[in-house]
Amino acid sequence: MNFNRIQTALVWAFAGMLLFGCGKLEDLNVNPNQPEAVTPDILLPGVIRDISNTLVGHAFFISNCASQHTAKSLRNEVDIYNWNSAPIIGVEPLWQGLYGALRDIRNMEEAALSSGDDRLLGVALTLKAFAFSVLTDTYGDVPFREALSGSTGVFYPAYDAQESIYLGEGGLLDLLDQAHGLFSAAGAGTVDGDILFGGDSDLWHRFANALHLRLLLHASGQIDVAADFAEVASRPLMQGVAHNAALTYLGAFPNEYPLIPFKTGDFESVRLGEQLFAHLTATSDPRLMAFARPTDETLGSDAEVYEGWINGGKGCDDSGSRLGYAYYDYPGHPVGADKAKGVWLTFAEQEFILAEAALNGWISADAATHYESGIAASMADHGANPENTGLASVADFIAQGNVSWDGTLLRLQEQKWVALYFHGMESYIEVRRWYHAAGGDWAQIPFLTPPCNNANNDALPMRFVYPGEELSLNGASNAAAVEALGSNDFNAHMWLVAE
Repeated sequence: MNFNRIQTALVWAFAGMLLFGCGKLEDLNVNPNQPEAVTPDILLPGVIRDISNTLVGHAFFISNCASQHTAKSLRNEVDIYNWNSAPIIGVEPLWQGLYGALRDIRNMEEAALSSGDDRLLGVALTLKAFAFSVLTDTYGDVPFREALSGSTGVFYPAYDAQESIYLGEGGLLDLLDQAHGLFSAAGAGTVDGDILFGGDSDLWHRFANALHLRLLLHASGQIDVAADFAEVASRPLMQGVAHNAALTYLGAFPNEYPLIPFKTGDFESVRLGEQLFAHLTATSDPRLMAFARPTDETLGSDAEVYEGWINGGKGCDDSGSRLGYAYYDYPGHPVGADKAKGVWLTFAEQEFILAEAALNGWISADAATHYESGIAASMADHGANPENTGLASVADFIAQGNVSWDGTLLRLQEQKWVALYFHGMESYIEVRRWYHAAGGDWAQIPFLTPPCNNANNDALPMRFVYPGEELSLNGASNAAAVEALGSNDFNAHMWLVAE
């Protein structure tokens, strides 16, 4: 037998064994139950939940207190405007929470572009505009166009100017215009994995347009928005509370209301604000019973009593109702049948936006009609029963002399302020807009007052400081942003509230 021929045969046989073995090993390393790529319908529920949980936590600890809906009886840095050191315990920090969600939104956007799914792309662009709007409205200039670009080698993204984030090509308003075009062309249909609107792309379309109106209102102190507002107001909008952009929590992990796991001390530390309490009682507003629970001494009695806590009230006050049954379960207290929702933007808010637009002459509409619709929607959102305050109906509530439409911006602000309770960061952002428009004169927004013992000379802070980790992780870009802003101080004026 030829030795070379035998040697060659053995080499080929061994090679075949190696090839066969490698193939089998590859098969063994494939998990048939593990998807090779995460699809948008898997990403979307997590994105919605993460954004909602972040907004609920920040409404509870920060925005409600900054807008004087609530007050802190412990750790009251937010109340007294000591915002550099204000702790956020038990919730995902706003910066990290929203940028984390935006990473998944980017993946959704790329998947939608790749598959040609225009409805999903419209959802991704709407989510992108929403998350970035909360970030820039809170901090000012933030990483935007270069954000989330690590895969392309951009590890230190530049901060974009807020004006450019709002108005520039690819900015917030542009994104929402693109989303409107996509939804309009695609028509109503289903969005897989959607736990916000039950998969209804038409409701995403209406939310995108309502968000567009909100952002135009935010920018109205710096630019003339009349023409753009009128055009967007002609698009499909929310038509009732069933169209609210608000996540319904299901009562169990992972869709449990995010305040439920908090410590008793966290619940103890947040009370109904004296300013909101005073306004609700002066107007016989039944939302009081939804926003707060009776004092411990009167709970369950025939004469239950509610009280407010003065903002900054450590040393000024020692009373105040805990928040309502929908917001958490307090030991020894009755448990609410339903928990609150994770609110992004409601029909009630949209109606107050339209009322202000009508008052300003941006749209041809009756401001009183939208104003009253906003009140009725907010009452419905909270299941408020006017009979609890001696009124026969919501119409009777609205007919009161200190509630009925009087054609003034102040009257609109009062009721919009009430309706923005637990609306993420929006209550603070709106109060800041009103305060800035009033030139820092609290007397022009008399339902609010400088907090007791505040550390900022009675001045409402204009922003939140950048998180400390930005100094170490993105130092040069952060330093450039701080230089452009003038400082990283909470009194620095971003473009929306430019001096």
